[in-house]
Amino acid sequence: MALAGDLLGIETTIVVPEITPAAKIEATRGYGAAVVVEGDIYERSYEYALERAAETGETFVHPFDDEAVVAGQGTIGLELREQFPEIDTVLVSIGGGGLIGGIGTVLKAIDPETRVIGVQPEGAAHAKPSLEADEIRQLDTVDTVAEGIADARMLETTFEIAREVVDDVISVGDREIAAAVTLLAERAKTVAEAAGATPLAAALSDDLDLEGDRVAVVVSGGNVDLTDHAELTRTGLHELGRYAEARLALAGWPTAVGTVVETVESEGAELDVLERARRTAVDDPNRTPVTIGLAGSGPAHLAGVFEELAALEGVSVVERSLE
Repeated sequence: MALAGDLLGIETTIVVPEITPAAKIEATRGYGAAVVVEGDIYERSYEYALERAAETGETFVHPFDDEAVVAGQGTIGLELREQFPEIDTVLVSIGGGGLIGGIGTVLKAIDPETRVIGVQPEGAAHAKPSLEADEIRQLDTVDTVAEGIADARMLETTFEIAREVVDDVISVGDREIAAAVTLLAERAKTVAEAAGATPLAAALSDDLDLEGDRVAVVVSGGNVDLTDHAELTRTGLHELGRYAEARLALAGWPTAVGTVVETVESEGAELDVLERARRTAVDDPNRTPVTIGLAGSGPAHLAGVFEELAALEGVSVVERSLE
C-alpha cells in the first residue's frame, strides 16, 4: 500500500497495532508512507483507522475485506499454477481471509478439485468455527506470536468467499510455528515471519494427511525484527529437539568455565549462551550458578553432552530443559 501510494503520488498513512515489528514499520516508512501505531491488536487499529478516515476525509482501504484487494492477492494463485501446474493441495495462512480467498478463487476456477486448506495459529483460530457455524464468529482475545494473522474474525466479503473456496482449516501452536520459521531459515535460506511460516507448520504436523499429494505452501511475509527472529529460531530448535538450556553449579569459578567450554566443543555441540546466574536461596553457597544454552544435532546428542558435563570434577548439572 505504501509503495502504491509512492508510485501514484498519493499521500498514504498506514495504521498498525502496537504488536507490529519495528522492521515492518521502518520498511513501510521507507516506501514513503506515514505510519501511525495505534491499538494493542488489529481490531483496535481498524477502529481507529475508520474514525480517522471519517474525520479527515481520507479514503479508507481495507487490508483484506475488499474485492479489489482479494483479486490482487489472487494473482499468487496464478503464479502457483504457472510454476507448479500439477498442484493438488495448497496451504495458506488465514488472518482476515483475503489471501486465501484470492488464491482459492483462482485455483478453484482452474481446477475445482484442488484442495485449499487454511491455517491459523491456535491463539487466533476464528475461521474454522465460523465456517462450521456458517456465520462469522469473533474471538474476544487473540494470543499468538504470528502477529501478521492475529485477527479476531473474518468480515463479510472474505467470509462469503471462504465459504465457497476453503475446504478445511487447521490450527497450529506457536512452538510449531517457531520450528517452521527455523526450518525455513536453515533449509530454504528464507527469513519468514511467524505468519508466513504458519502453513509450513501445518504441513509438518500430524494433523494433516498430505500423503501422495503434490503440495504448495504459501510463505507470505518476511517482516520480522532480527532479534525476534533469533529468539523464534532458538525456540524452534528446542521444539525440534536440537536446543537445550541448563543450570550448572561450578566450583572454582572462573577456571571451571574454561573446562565447560572445552567439553562442549569437544562433544561437537555449539555453546550459544553461558552466563553467570542470579543466586537463589536453594543454591549451594560454595558454588557459582551458571546458565548455558546448547545447540546440537538432536536430543541424544545433547543428552550425551550433559552427561559429559556432569562427569566433570567441580561441575553439577542442577537442571536442564531437554525434550
